Amino acid sequence: MVAAMAGTDTGADPTPPGDDGDQRRHDESSERTSGSVPFGIVAVGLMVGVVLGVVGAAALRTTPEPTEWGADVADLAPAEADPAAVDDFVEAWERSRTETYRAESRWHRVTTAGGELARARVVAQRPPDRLLRAGGQVEGSVDGVRYLCDDVPDESPEMQELFDPGCRAIEVPRSEDAYSNSVAEEVDALWSYVGGEQPLYRVSRDDGCFDLRLARGMFAPPYGDRARFCFDDATGAVSLLRIERPEGTDTLELLAVTPEVTDDDFRELLAGD
Repeated sequence: MVAAMAGTDTGADPTPPGDDGDQRRHDESSERTSGSVPFGIVAVGLMVGVVLGVVGAAALRTTPEPTEWGADVADLAPAEADPAAVDDFVEAWERSRTETYRAESRWHRVTTAGGELARARVVAQRPPDRLLRAGGQVEGSVDGVRYLCDDVPDESPEMQELFDPGCRAIEVPRSEDAYSNSVAEEVDALWSYVGGEQPLYRVSRDDGCFDLRLARGMFAPPYGDRARFCFDDATGAVSLLRIERPEGTDTLELLAVTPEVTDDDFRELLAGD
């Protein structure tokens, strides 16, 4: 499986956010009313679920007491929208998915009941190639091969029967267009959350970061009651993500990042190094 990458170096020039095609898509998305949010496209939930490496996180789920910031969404949302902040936030997110970098982060969950869970997260991104290792799981595509790898969390016979360790590899067409289309779907989904006259979230800017505040009631909103996104200036990688929900808080913090990605980086992630 790993040998499929040998001798390949395809550092593609990512489509820069904010070009004419992107702007037309942004304009079209901005005209939507937010009466319907596409719940099916949760690739944007990059940071929620597998992308965060939330293996076994359900074990921490509790029935929490109400919190001061989870009681009334009307008190959370800014009084007025900031269209410029919305545009810049979506473009920053798009850049984070189209630049080349290797980023090491730490994901940490703390519940209101006192539970904790932490996972290491490493992403090597060289569009259209991208691999993510979160905890003991690896997911992504490199050189036309899609990988899904799982580690057995416990070597006991019972756990061995439940898990299928190792990597599964599926040949897929290697296409820059396919990657760009996937990113475009994420961007459109994100716009449905923060754009339009009645967005699900209001976006404001603070100290170089973007704050999202829930503006309408919704069951299990994708970014909780409020969230903060920060991005690395040099590479575009997410440098900080904090999602606050009534049941707890998830934080993703960047530890190290480099703008270069080699075939060895992909091999190491697949090997678990």
